[in-house]
Amino acid sequence: MRNSVSRTSSLDRSSVSCGTLSDLHYLSHYQCRSYRNDNDTGESKFKLFKDMPKYVKIVEVGPRDGLQNEKTIVPTSVKIRLIQKLVSSGLTVVEATSFVSPKWVPQLADAKDVMDAIKNLKGVRLPVLTPNLKGFEAAVAAGAKEIAVFASASESFSKSNINCSIEESFARYRSVTSAAKKLSIPVRGYVSCVVGCPVEGYISPSKVAYVAKELHDMGCFEISLGDTTGIATPGTVLPMLEAVMAVVPVEKLAVHFHDTYGQSLPNILLSLQVSNLFPTPPCKRNMHAFFSLFTLHHWFRRNSSFSPVGYPNFGFSLIDFR
Repeated sequence: MRNSVSRTSSLDRSSVSCGTLSDLHYLSHYQCRSYRNDNDTGESKFKLFKDMPKYVKIVEVGPRDGLQNEKTIVPTSVKIRLIQKLVSSGLTVVEATSFVSPKWVPQLADAKDVMDAIKNLKGVRLPVLTPNLKGFEAAVAAGAKEIAVFASASESFSKSNINCSIEESFARYRSVTSAAKKLSIPVRGYVSCVVGCPVEGYISPSKVAYVAKELHDMGCFEISLGDTTGIATPGTVLPMLEAVMAVVPVEKLAVHFHDTYGQSLPNILLSLQVSNLFPTPPCKRNMHAFFSLFTLHHWFRRNSSFSPVGYPNFGFSLIDFR
């Protein structure tokens, strides 16, 4: 059925499996901004799922985070069609592209053309990544209404990935967030290497908390915590989340996990449980502290050959692509 999500050992072309919320009933209304279990009675007979939040927000970043790593340049027309299909599936936040130098990311050199084609899509937010003020200005000129900036909790990764120190990146982003504020453009913040770094190895939770707080203090409305190397486990995610939640309101946090070692779903489960247990001010309870599940397509890439646009091993977040 098109209106249901089935659990299978391997994903077929018309449905995507999903973990469970509260009492192991599957989500049926997955084409919504906030994914909900309508059968939830509030009482779980499974203690493991007792503390799960009722709502989950999905932010799809495949058109940017997925395609930027493809060895073959994806045609602009295919990128546009992909975004249109993602939006038609019911996703309401789709990160479209990145306004970064083509010298560093040639796969996204067509950012302006992509935005020209999709900027008038209705019922969806289309944030774009901007590494500096120049990228921000290009994004605004192309019609972007929401942007994102990215920092790292690893000094080594920051220097190798964006060619500057952590503190230097903050100086860049303060200029970007200041300019965005003047234009009433929302800014989302990313923190990479929140558990480990390919160069430095283990990353202290205090470093992650410091970077997340800096992004929050400069005006980012949401902070996405990314396990860049895919080495996170529930045992390493928990202390990291505790450190970050001590300095950033939990309702402003999101998580992004890769499935390199098969740990993405356990990490997501833990994050949802921790976010629901952590106290929030009563006045914000209706908004609730649900975490954005950032790019489950990494899980699908590992577990499925689902490829509706002709590019193998590229996954999507909870969609029916028929």
